[in-house]
Amino acid sequence: MVRHIRYYMQMILGSAVYAAGFSYFLYPNVLIIGGVTGISTIINFLSGVPVGILMILINIPIFILGFRKLGLKFMLDSAASMLLISVLVDVFHLVAFPVTENPLLAALFGGLITGAGLGLTFSTGATTGGTDIIARVFRLNYQHINLGQVMLILDAVVIGAYALIFKNYDKAMYSAISIFVASWIIDEVLYGVNYGKLVYIVSREYKAIGKELAEKLERGVTMLYGEGVYTGEQKAVLLCAIKKRQIVELKKIVKTLDKEAFVIISETREVVGLGFEKIEI
Repeated sequence: MVRHIRYYMQMILGSAVYAAGFSYFLYPNVLIIGGVTGISTIINFLSGVPVGILMILINIPIFILGFRKLGLKFMLDSAASMLLISVLVDVFHLVAFPVTENPLLAALFGGLITGAGLGLTFSTGATTGGTDIIARVFRLNYQHINLGQVMLILDAVVIGAYALIFKNYDKAMYSAISIFVASWIIDEVLYGVNYGKLVYIVSREYKAIGKELAEKLERGVTMLYGEGVYTGEQKAVLLCAIKKRQIVELKKIVKTLDKEAFVIISETREVVGLGFEKIEI
């Protein structure tokens, strides 16, 4: 029961934060955001129909498509989130005022706040509908295409349509800034706590390096066995997941013990398990 309450409270909070960022920063400065919200805003500027109502109407055929392709539970959760955001956007419009009239500040803070709201919503496992569902359905047939790339293309189309319809290229570029900031904040909310580095170390001093990493960084180290293709030489490869702030200390340890060591450091979106975050499903 507590888990369900926390789940829906987070969904409500995420929807409210998103609606506030849109209503108090973006909309009063004639800026838009991507997806169905952006399309609804363009139609609103042309017709005066409330943005929230337009969001619901546009999402109806999208959700019908999604129910057939993505499953009932996912779509019900997404529908709840979409309805919350749509209602809150129109409610906030009744009392909204421009927090700033500087379009750059509005784009930056609007993107930051809407991104935080979407991140909170996405972390529940639901979406806000719209282009996210279209992108997911599209990927069912074209799995080699990245989900983020599909959504970026759809957002670019919305921004391009806004620029062409209203001939307001400055506001379109400010809107693009808000979308970029929002996407960055979404990643930070979803993955920021668990961001890490994945390190591979090839060295003759693998035992000493592994011991130092385990003792000084308090990280687990796994030894893999490999073979050089050209030389045929047997090699030991150390595999270690570390936190971002530990990367400098790791380099110092390796350099001190073996200046000739071969080190590969790559980004990881999420690291869960012992020493990081708990695995939660």
